[in-house]
Amino acid sequence: MFPLITQDMCYHNFADQATLLGIPHFFNVITNVPFMIFGIWGLLIAKRLDWRWFFIGLVITGIGSSYYHLNPNNATLVYDRLPMAISFMALVSAMCADYGFHKIKLYPAILLGVGSVLYWALWQDLIFYVLVQFVSLIWIFVLLRFYKSPYVSNNNLYWALACYVLAKVLEHFDREVFAFLPISGHSLKHLSAAFSGFFIIRHVRGEKICNNSK
Repeated sequence: MFPLITQDMCYHNFADQATLLGIPHFFNVITNVPFMIFGIWGLLIAKRLDWRWFFIGLVITGIGSSYYHLNPNNATLVYDRLPMAISFMALVSAMCADYGFHKIKLYPAILLGVGSVLYWALWQDLIFYVLVQFVSLIWIFVLLRFYKSPYVSNNNLYWALACYVLAKVLEHFDREVFAFLPISGHSLKHLSAAFSGFFIIRHVRGEKICNNSK
């Protein structure tokens, strides 16, 4: 049996509590705008359904995360995590398709991600969500590092992965970053994670598949 992993309520107590222009937690809210910008940009160029779902999730992430940060609590956090799960699992599905793992389908992957969030929301247990996120992240790294690439270049995907990892580090050191900079680690986390979307745009727009072998 897996141990119960509950959401730490201190997570909602972010370092930057400033209210500006009548908007509570202003910088944690406003730094979600790049998600929407890159998401809309990506939708304008993406032709494949899996990539379009990635960018749809990115747009909704900007909206959902903004809503969460206006009033951070477990109930509003669901609206933050659901669209992120959609984007992340659409990315996994797209990469699996390109690397020849065609059994990993788009909609089942998205349902798995959404289900992991709903499982936490209903039963207050993060174990399913953590496992899906961790295994998917490791699987993306394994594809990039240990399988023959079907792309002319993996550079943009590596940059996207690096931005995501940096975002997780900045999230963890929210207060430590805010002690030295005028912007908090969590706000910078939003910017770093959004720029993952920018590099995915570069990948979708510019990188060509040169073969379909693993």
